[in-house]
Amino acid sequence: MHIFRTNRQFRALATSAFLSRIGSVLFNFVFLIYAQSLSFATAALSMVAIANMVPNFFTIPSGYLADRTSANRRLSMLLWLRVAQGLLYVVLALIIGNTASRVVFWVLLAINIASDVIADYTNGLVLHYEQHFLHTREEYQDAMGFTSGVGNIISIIFQAVGASLIVVLNHNYAIFGLINAASFVLAAAVLLQDRRHFQAADAAENDAAEKTPEPAAKAGKKSVLGGLMASMKVVLADRLILTMLLLAVLVNTLGTAIDGLSNVLLAQQHNLWFGSFSTTVAVIGIVSSVAMIGGSLLTHDGMQNFSLPTLTAITMFSLTLLP
Repeated sequence: MHIFRTNRQFRALATSAFLSRIGSVLFNFVFLIYAQSLSFATAALSMVAIANMVPNFFTIPSGYLADRTSANRRLSMLLWLRVAQGLLYVVLALIIGNTASRVVFWVLLAINIASDVIADYTNGLVLHYEQHFLHTREEYQDAMGFTSGVGNIISIIFQAVGASLIVVLNHNYAIFGLINAASFVLAAAVLLQDRRHFQAADAAENDAAEKTPEPAAKAGKKSVLGGLMASMKVVLADRLILTMLLLAVLVNTLGTAIDGLSNVLLAQQHNLWFGSFSTTVAVIGIVSSVAMIGGSLLTHDGMQNFSLPTLTAITMFSLTLLP
């Protein structure tokens, strides 16, 4: 919280991220409700789960492109892409009220995926500014902890808000699309207000690049494949990192599969609902967010005495209990 109050540039970056997250949390929640209301609900919810995974396959190329974006173009790309995300959801709002055909649903999915891919790229651009304005490791850790904590609180609050608004607005999905569009435009406006500081950071990076000897500069410019191969060599050479990576893949694969399958199950089993499908999804999301916040805050709960493999085994066993 201290870094948010005292560091104006980080405050602008964080506020922009929070505004984007508010719109995304609201719309992603409402999009599940929309998918469940379709005549082909099971297939629609399955496709939403798959669509949520698709942007992950673009993470490496997005990060590579963000790193290779020149400092002169970084801020303008960040601002225009935020506006582009807003325009995508304006288009979505215009068509989501039409006949709920499979073609319309596929278009809506494509818009959602495109926005998430853009978000990955813009997050890479923001990372450069965070590295510039957060000067020490402690500042960076505090900033990331604050961002993560507020992000989880936003998830709790706005999933509950979404469950209420969807009823109040009589399932008017177009309004939620426009809210999401407005959140992206406001996020761009926040950054635009402090553009001089970001432009100064870009200018400083340009000056540093000009002073870098040419052989060293070329050595730092690897292709996507070259960078990936270099990273794989580091991972394979370190048994601990390799073990942690494999464990993370196993846990996240199981957890992600359960998330998607749970929504499909709930859509068909009305006896498991807390009143309605939207309320049930909101309750599950809120409980998950509260659990993540609790896990972050309670660092001395006895679990710190277990090894990483043991913690992973406990996590995977707990995940298998749910189905």
